[in-house]
Amino acid sequence: MGPLQRNLRRSPTPSLLLPVLAVLLLATGEVFAQQTGSITGRVVDGQSGEPVSSAQIFIPDLTTGVLTQLNGRYLLLNVPLGTHTVRFVRIGYRAMTAEVTVTAGGTALQNFTVSQDALQLDEIIVTGTPGGTQRRAIGNTVARVDAAEIVASRPISSMQNLIQGRTPGLAFTRSGGQVGEGSIIRIRGVSSFGLGSQPLIYIDGVRMDNSMGLGPNLPNTGAGQRAASALDDLNPNDIESIEIIKGPAAATLYGTEASAGVIQIITKRGVIGAPQWDMQIGQGQNFLLNPRAMLGDQFHCPGAPPCTADDIIRYNILDLEEAAGFGSPFSNGYNQRYNLSVRGGTDQVTYFMSADYTDENGIRQTNWNTQFSGRLNLGLVMSEALSVDVSMGYLSGETQYGTGLIESGGLWPHTMWAQGRDFLARGYLAYTPEEFDQPEATRAYTRFTGSLTVRHNPVSWLDQRLTVGIDRGEEESQTLFPRDIDGAAGPWGDASLGRVQMLRPLNTQLTFDYGASLRYSLADAFSLTTSVGLQYFASEFNRVSLTGLVFAAPAIRSIEGATETSATQTFRQQKSLGVYVQQEIGWNDRAFLTAAVRGDDNSTFGADFDAAIYPKLSATWVVSEESFWNVNFINSLRLRTAWGKAGRQPSTFAAVTLFRPSIGSGSVAAVTPQTFGNPDVGPEVGTELEVGFDVAFLDDRLSVEYTHYYQKITDALISVPLAPSEGFPGSQAANLGQLDNWGHEVAVQARPFTSSDWSVDLGFQLAYTMNEIKDLGGRPPTTSLRLGLPWPSNNTTFIESAEFGPTGFPTNVMCDAGISMAPDPSGEDTYGWSPGGDIVPCAETRTRRLLMGPEFSPWTWSANSTVTWRALQVFAMLDAEHGRWLNDFNISCRHDFCGFPNSRASLLRDDPIFVESSLLVFRFPQDSRQWADYDASYIRLRELGLRYQIPEALVGSAGADRASISLAARNLWYLWRKTETLSGVPIPSPEIANPQSEGSFSLFQWPPLTTFEATLRISF
Repeated sequence: MGPLQRNLRRSPTPSLLLPVLAVLLLATGEVFAQQTGSITGRVVDGQSGEPVSSAQIFIPDLTTGVLTQLNGRYLLLNVPLGTHTVRFVRIGYRAMTAEVTVTAGGTALQNFTVSQDALQLDEIIVTGTPGGTQRRAIGNTVARVDAAEIVASRPISSMQNLIQGRTPGLAFTRSGGQVGEGSIIRIRGVSSFGLGSQPLIYIDGVRMDNSMGLGPNLPNTGAGQRAASALDDLNPNDIESIEIIKGPAAATLYGTEASAGVIQIITKRGVIGAPQWDMQIGQGQNFLLNPRAMLGDQFHCPGAPPCTADDIIRYNILDLEEAAGFGSPFSNGYNQRYNLSVRGGTDQVTYFMSADYTDENGIRQTNWNTQFSGRLNLGLVMSEALSVDVSMGYLSGETQYGTGLIESGGLWPHTMWAQGRDFLARGYLAYTPEEFDQPEATRAYTRFTGSLTVRHNPVSWLDQRLTVGIDRGEEESQTLFPRDIDGAAGPWGDASLGRVQMLRPLNTQLTFDYGASLRYSLADAFSLTTSVGLQYFASEFNRVSLTGLVFAAPAIRSIEGATETSATQTFRQQKSLGVYVQQEIGWNDRAFLTAAVRGDDNSTFGADFDAAIYPKLSATWVVSEESFWNVNFINSLRLRTAWGKAGRQPSTFAAVTLFRPSIGSGSVAAVTPQTFGNPDVGPEVGTELEVGFDVAFLDDRLSVEYTHYYQKITDALISVPLAPSEGFPGSQAANLGQLDNWGHEVAVQARPFTSSDWSVDLGFQLAYTMNEIKDLGGRPPTTSLRLGLPWPSNNTTFIESAEFGPTGFPTNVMCDAGISMAPDPSGEDTYGWSPGGDIVPCAETRTRRLLMGPEFSPWTWSANSTVTWRALQVFAMLDAEHGRWLNDFNISCRHDFCGFPNSRASLLRDDPIFVESSLLVFRFPQDSRQWADYDASYIRLRELGLRYQIPEALVGSAGADRASISLAARNLWYLWRKTETLSGVPIPSPEIANPQSEGSFSLFQWPPLTTFEATLRISF
């Protein structure tokens, strides 16, 4: 028996030892508790009022520290007695400290109300390389939109609402005002003749479809023929942040297709901590803001015009409808939104899950959109060196477009063109609202976007990242004219016999992206990062189009019930492979020089075209961190510049000669020429120089970011008409032109006043952009495609004077001869003309059209403000566009361009300039400023609302952690418009799309809807 066993035999029994030990431990704990205390509190954002999670709260003199939870709360345990300095640190926010006194066994309360770092130089930006790069090391501007913060404080229903007005240089143009319609995006103006303005869109590292032309085939709606945007399919509640890369200098690593910009969408991720649930309920309405004023008075002449002032009849079709008991054709559309999400996790697994349901209704019962979306994001830590992120998003929805997107113009233009109660269709041009409700245009759609990202850091100096993913969108879009009981005698003629067209597109995009970065040092001052990468992208578009004509009975609505059917298929594939190498050199974490080169090959390039090479060079210097800096009122200053190239690929079949099937002699299958490919065709190449600075004043109360850029688009793709001797119809794509694009961007943020109860935050965004056609490669000029002109632009003859002759027609018509934009008279036949020349007979200016202005807005700006008083916030946003000239077909038809006038000027015909310009428009001269084109500059109150944080005591009694309620409206009043009427006709909205620059047509477009919404948000 050993000594220990002998001692245990002599000791008290274990049953007696346990109570003694418990008493000793309790006494020790009480003594320890009397020597320590704890600190608790909550961290909230001073502007949004939202909790700040994953922030470090620590005592620098001790080893004590924690991270804040999702609700912003923290708890420091076992803090020694006395006064300590507690510090708050989180990237993107200014560090804060507080002195806290800890008493024995007590819990000290210390809350932090923090403000964001004005320039956020330490923020990590997604640049295409593994791990991203600190903002301070990037020589080009990268705009960041804090989506989670914006959505938390404002009722945001779409991606346009989320991004619009948040950063300079990015603009949206609505294609129409119906629910389910998308918006056209433009970054830094127009930089291509024919490839559009849509930027690349990535979501969690995977490229997604960026099409604007989704939805059913809609006859008579102009170019594009479709209304929906893939970007607006996304759920704003799932997004953490959005990064916007604005030009070729910044987009070099993204290669071909990237010169129009890149939008990086980062969805929400899980965080370590207990599950936190967030619930959102939104209720609201869509409506037209004062449709009577939009339409204005309409006029009718009992006899053939011209009328006399005494004979002309003034009316408003909406008043006539209500007086006849039919009521307004426009109603308020009910909206409802529901979102539920949860996030949390452990050291090994974090998660974010969400589900969202949206039901929106337009101003006609035939226009609505319902959508369900869900997301699951997982973060898996496999080891210290290996982690995996999984991102999966799914959505399913259905849209029915209202009568404004069916044949014959739809309800809105037929209301604008109304002819009075004595006319057909109760005074509408041709069809009543009820007849317009008969046809249907629907889009049923699903989308899955998934990515898998593996990060491997085997050693401290090596980072590897592999991202693979898919974006797959599937639709079933349909336009349907049911059979009318009167057959061809129904309102739609032959279409009333029954007609259906169905489109079933399947769009798949695959992404493979591998990158590696090696980090090493040279001496103590220099840090170096070498990055290499390989990116592969493949897309496949497969659309089947089915058409059925003539139904046997009204109950039949499907293609299989049609007596005549046909089918076509469109199939396109595109593949791209790119490799890059980049070298970054940093000096004392203050100055950085970066050089990179990327090589691309793309399946759309011609067989005789070599791979595209895109170089890049950038530099940045944080001057304010140098030892010599002693400008006290400037607390941060960074200088930056970048130069680089990126491309835009030609269309899928630009390099391929195509033939179409036909029936030859003797009913033998044959082929006929369709398009003539160009084996030398390659990408457009955008070369950009960008310079700018970021500066913060007065202890970050005021910050300014300024950027100037100059882009040179060479090898611009232009369609060259083919000579008949080629044996092929149409034109051929060729790299011939040059388009220069330049501009300025300014972003200002200010917090002029702050206190324990009050704070005022102001923001201002300003952008200017302009371009000029420099080279057409020998292509014959057109009216608007001329050297020296911006592209695209509106041009017309300027009639300065006229008088009525004896026959009643205008005579002695005098025009502005214009000023040639040619550098010398020898080139004037290919250059554009600006107004301001001599006044001469219009016959002398037959070949000249003078520049009115560009079809894009050279100047755009927005101003936003947030006033916070304790738990109440009031916010507002103005936005504006200046200098854009719009062609409005709806208004021109009111002036007799289409043969059914209802404007006073077109019926009285007492102005010789108007008569010459509008009523005799098909002869020379024409002055479209009188009847179709106008300066569409405006300032609009875009957003106005308030949010109230419900007191914590009240929320806590209901078992929740926090809650808020907000009321907001969008698309409110125009505070100013450059042009309110055109020859007496009111302009409903200056925000519709232009035909050449934006891939749509002003014909039949509805004005944007006004939205009011109340939203309740609860976290628990």
